[in-house]
Amino acid sequence: MATIVFTITGTNSDGTPTMTLNNQSSNGDVTCNVGDTIQWNIAPNSGVTGLCIQKTGGTDVFDGGLGTRGNSNNWSGEIANGTGGDDEEYSIAASACADENKVWHDPRITVNQ
Repeated sequence: MATIVFTITGTNSDGTPTMTLNNQSSNGDVTCNVGDTIQWNIAPNSGVTGLCIQKTGGTDVFDGGLGTRGNSNNWSGEIANGTGGDDEEYSIAASACADENKVWHDPRITVNQ
């Protein structure tokens, strides 16, 4: 089972979050396997102080849903059994200390069969 780590590196001029996956720029779409864990971590010095992540369509692919990890603003969730071949649309918003307004971005999680 793999751990897929998105790093939130800041925000675009329109307020949507900028992120990397494996140190490469990413729009947030990901294909994964049952049992994988997906994490969204806020990079130090990114100017981002919080994340909001919510399901907006498709199947809920997370076992027990998504949540923050420990006492942090980072999020994670494990892909549930029985979700192979399913898609989940989700929205992610990053907020910065100076601007608590959220602008939503809508990537997709696809689970391999």
